[in-house]
Amino acid sequence: MSEERELLRETVAALVEKHATPDAVREAMASERGYDEALWTMLCEQVGAAALVVPEELGGAGGELADAAVVFEELGKALVPTPLWGTTLAELALLSVDHPDGETLGALAEGTAIGAVVFDTDERLREEQTGRRYVVHGDVADVVIAADGETLTRWTEFTATPSVSMDPTRRLAVVEPETTSVVGADPGLADTAAILLAVEQIGAATRCLDLTVAYTKDRVQFGRPIGSFQALKHRMADLYVAVQSARAVVAE
Repeated sequence: MSEERELLRETVAALVEKHATPDAVREAMASERGYDEALWTMLCEQVGAAALVVPEELGGAGGELADAAVVFEELGKALVPTPLWGTTLAELALLSVDHPDGETLGALAEGTAIGAVVFDTDERLREEQTGRRYVVHGDVADVVIAADGETLTRWTEFTATPSVSMDPTRRLAVVEPETTSVVGADPGLADTAAILLAVEQIGAATRCLDLTVAYTKDRVQFGRPIGSFQALKHRMADLYVAVQSARAVVAE
């Protein structure tokens, strides 16, 4: 990791440690918008989290997807609910066209506008499965982009109804389009979305490993810490290898 990205990681980690305690995360999940608006503002203003993938000439930080991945991993360690995933993907969608919408990208980069992306656009498949179109943070989104693997479509007008999610850190809504316009060709947005989710999960897995190692040092059985037992050493080593392997795959 470069010096700049390590500094970025440390900055995000410090904000998460101070403002995203377990109690604060639970409170954010139960809030009206499903995330801590004050923390989101700090992430955008102090870190530039929402501006990392946007070029400087369009109001962003001029970074790369790998820079955003650093932020996603740190947020994943504490399961911090934020609209960063959809916002970053919406930015990448708008940036993939020949003439990007600078005004919209600027608002997304500042964090004053929230982005969301629709992936289950196949009407036939959707009707066979649930009959509904679920979108992460769809009910708080200002910019909604639909990606079907071939075309990107912007939903300029839409209706959104909050829905119950199995993962309370990832707010869902049923979103239906009213007015749409074609943006351009889909650059493979679903693949990028999967990568960012994987990075977030690597962060969560890393945190699980850290907590496990700490517990095995403190928990005493038969007169010694349980971490000294060979069987547990092997299990923790296996988890470490799994996490590092996942990180290497995502980095590629």
